[in-house]
Amino acid sequence: CRLLPLSMRVLLMLTMLSRPSALLLRSQCRPRAAVRMDFYGPIGSRLFATRVGVPADLRRNRRSSIRAHAAGQSALQEDITTGASKNGALGLKLLNSLSGNVEPFVPISSGAVKWYICGPTVYDSTHLGHARNYIAFDIVRRVMMDYFGFDILYVMNVTDIDDKIILRAHYNHLDAMLHAVREALEKANGAADKHDADDSARDGTTTTDTTVTTTTDTTTDSTTDSTTDADAHAQLQAAAASAEKALSTKGVPLADVVAAQTKLSAAAAAANMPPLPVCDVQTAFLKLTAEQEAAFFADMDALGVMPPDAVTRVTDYVPEIVEYIAAIQRNGYCYEANG
Repeated sequence: CRLLPLSMRVLLMLTMLSRPSALLLRSQCRPRAAVRMDFYGPIGSRLFATRVGVPADLRRNRRSSIRAHAAGQSALQEDITTGASKNGALGLKLLNSLSGNVEPFVPISSGAVKWYICGPTVYDSTHLGHARNYIAFDIVRRVMMDYFGFDILYVMNVTDIDDKIILRAHYNHLDAMLHAVREALEKANGAADKHDADDSARDGTTTTDTTVTTTTDTTTDSTTDSTTDADAHAQLQAAAASAEKALSTKGVPLADVVAAQTKLSAAAAAANMPPLPVCDVQTAFLKLTAEQEAAFFADMDALGVMPPDAVTRVTDYVPEIVEYIAAIQRNGYCYEANG
């Protein structure tokens, strides 16, 4: 989006960093040489105003429309209202990325625009790049609706199935498993410390040979049990260390995260801990994407970005996507790679 000068875009980004939830956008559209865009801060003070240039032929059309309306002629006024004319949307021109040329914008249906926008891949929290992207398109959307008078159907797709999502779901699950193991180890260490303290207290009050002899006779089984417990404890510590390494390694492969889960689960079972199952990815990724999608739209609402008219999700259209890709492959425009 090039509607805002670079300085204005930088100021907008800095404002969002300082108080992202307080930024509001208001469009004041008038039939003159520019569309005025006012940006307001947390206490209603205007942060800055900028103007989006309007082509000269559009200004002439709007002035003619006003004169025609005063004279009781409505033909041009209808053109303004619908945002359509034989030369496009009253002088609105867009860059056609296919041809590389700036061309008049001519909607398929007069006065109506069906707009598809790619939404987020919902595996993590919203960041500044999301804010910049969707605020920019929100400005364009408001100009086309409020100034040009288009009836816009704004559809956003949410990518809720992706390698990043699957990896993050496994990563989060491993982190939760590790937290449970650490808590169990802390409790076990605390119990061992208390047991040692109790033994020391008893040893301090024992003075007879009979007591010493009795203690010696009963140590064989307890020594075996303590050795077994110590081995299980050591395995659990090693599994926890492997899990920590996987979680702290940047770009860790999915296979390593899954392996760390399996090792930690087996070690926990050997240590007689409550069951720690490995990740059920089908359930985990649905939970993750639902949470992150809700957080994304809450953040966009806080920034004053209008919600889409409709939301689609990749998981709702997997069979259609598979068929679409198969058709592209049949037509020779793609090829299979890595199975």
